Amino acid sequence: MDNEIVIDSAPEARRLPAGDGWRWIVEAARLFRTHWLQWLLISLVFLVIVMGLSLLPFINVISTVLTPVLLGGVMWSAQGASQGRPPEIGDLFAGFRQRPRELFRVGLYYLIGVMVVALLLVALLYLFGLTETFEAWRNAETMADRPEIGSSGVLVVVLGLIGMLVVYSSYFFAPALVMLHGVSASEAMKLSLVGFWRNWLPVVLASAILSLLTIIAMIPMMLGLIPLIPIVLLTNYTAYADVFETR
Repeated sequence: MDNEIVIDSAPEARRLPAGDGWRWIVEAARLFRTHWLQWLLISLVFLVIVMGLSLLPFINVISTVLTPVLLGGVMWSAQGASQGRPPEIGDLFAGFRQRPRELFRVGLYYLIGVMVVALLLVALLYLFGLTETFEAWRNAETMADRPEIGSSGVLVVVLGLIGMLVVYSSYFFAPALVMLHGVSASEAMKLSLVGFWRNWLPVVLASAILSLLTIIAMIPMMLGLIPLIPIVLLTNYTAYADVFETR
């Protein structure tokens, strides 16, 4: 302050090579292997809460708003584990103790974004007169029974996918940024958007590998999903740490 030097402490997203997407999964598997029982319990409680709320009528929207708070706890626990602190089940609720307001706002902003995209899609369907076509396409029992959507329908689908991708990319790193960097929800979603698109290649690679592992994990009576679910959650942290944290 005496020398009038301004230090910018805001996190900056790095641009990483595509191959780092595989390294994120390897690092997540290493974190899981070190304390596998604790991560299994944390993942189980996480799924029970999120899926339980999502199944309740008129209350399922709470699941969308609550998930970032729980994810913040997972990110905090993963950071501690990477620094040598054993994870605990209570870590899952660290977001409620440390940054509840901003984490709730992340979920609220994400929910609003999804609703805006959905409303725009409905407006486009009515604008192009495609509501009956899409209803018939959705209710068709076989591919042969589905009518042609046409170029206008394809345009609506593409715009919808782009809109949802923008909303999702602004959410991808946001819980970790709020919880571990202490930024506001709006700032975290802006940073997440930048970080996601600077690193869309490793994100796509990691997503493709995890999707393939999910298919394989479902073969033996879905038993493979038991260790895979915590690895997926931890991959979110290892990706964040590689993109935003100081090496």
